[in-house]
Amino acid sequence: MYGDPTVLRARVHDLREQALDVRAMADHLVAQLDDLAWTGRAATTMRARIVERALHLRAAASEHDVAADALAEHAEEVAC
Repeated sequence: MYGDPTVLRARVHDLREQALDVRAMADHLVAQLDDLAWTGRAATTMRARIVERALHLRAAASEHDVAADALAEHAEEVAC
């Protein structure tokens, strides 16, 4: 195994923080829909697209978590 466990753990922390930021961004986007007074077909379509984009953001955040878990495991193996 290769790598500095301290550096690897710092990257794990960064990935987890990024996942939280991306989830917060998705939540913020969806929350803004509640304040939107716009109505009609275009508004309905835009709302659906925002919800879809938020799902994609949450999926990206989950991928960050998966990467962080894998890197954390690697850091532990390097430390041994």
